[in-house]
Amino acid sequence: MDKAPALIDQKWDVLASSDPAVIEAGASRELPIEPADGVAFDMTGSEHAANWATPQFNSHRFTATVSCADVCLPSEAGLFRVQILS
Repeated sequence: MDKAPALIDQKWDVLASSDPAVIEAGASRELPIEPADGVAFDMTGSEHAANWATPQFNSHRFTATVSCADVCLPSEAGLFRVQILS
């Protein structure tokens, strides 16, 4: 956890230094995804962002929020309130 703020800042720096035109060009790029189970998905970059990356991000954000609330902000009887910001 001590390294988390620095890692987050590093990722923000990468995003801030990215060329918007390159990111936009990736929206129409074909991205074949082939998980280990043999099923293949053909999608564009924008479909990947909307249907895979965004749900994964939200899932990890929720898990991290709950974990931090449980570890860092315990309340009486082990219950806690989590507010997810969108």
